[in-house]
Amino acid sequence: MASLSKSIFEKIKFFWAWIQSPASVASVVPSSMELAAAMIEASEIEPGQRILELGPGTGVFTRALLDAGVEERQLVLVEYSPEFSNQLRQDFPKAQVIEGDAFLVLKELRQNAERFSAALSGLPLLMFPEEVREDCIRDCLQILRPGGYFCQFTYSPTPLVADNEEWEAKVSERIWQNIPPAVVWSYRRNVD
Repeated sequence: MASLSKSIFEKIKFFWAWIQSPASVASVVPSSMELAAAMIEASEIEPGQRILELGPGTGVFTRALLDAGVEERQLVLVEYSPEFSNQLRQDFPKAQVIEGDAFLVLKELRQNAERFSAALSGLPLLMFPEEVREDCIRDCLQILRPGGYFCQFTYSPTPLVADNEEWEAKVSERIWQNIPPAVVWSYRRNVD
């Protein structure tokens, strides 16, 4: 019963955040557990790995990461919303929560030579020009260990970016249980 009331509370909080800033919150409800499972599967995450999450919102993917065996202290969560950031700090006290613009944080992580095994993104990337999307993917791939995936979900049937020689991309089946239905795009750097 407590988890049901928390789930309802999270949906209300998410909807309210969307009303206040639809450009930074891409959906009216949090992602489904089915979408979270698809993100985990696409990223090929294993226990003990260090993971970057961009735009975690209410923490649906974060919980799925923990269920997949990732240690909370191995999570770096980058969230733009102060309200969501505060809630994430309460819900995941051992994770590193960075409040700020994900695009700027990615640039800082690149400069600091940070390395992650995978990156999961809930950012509304399709709301940005293609060159911004390409830069985001490029920045993420630069901070991943060899073979690591950057996974981004989208509601659109079209790819996030055009084909590129720098990386390979694959797309999941449509996750119909999510509202709205979504797909997961997985990007991995091409090896020379």
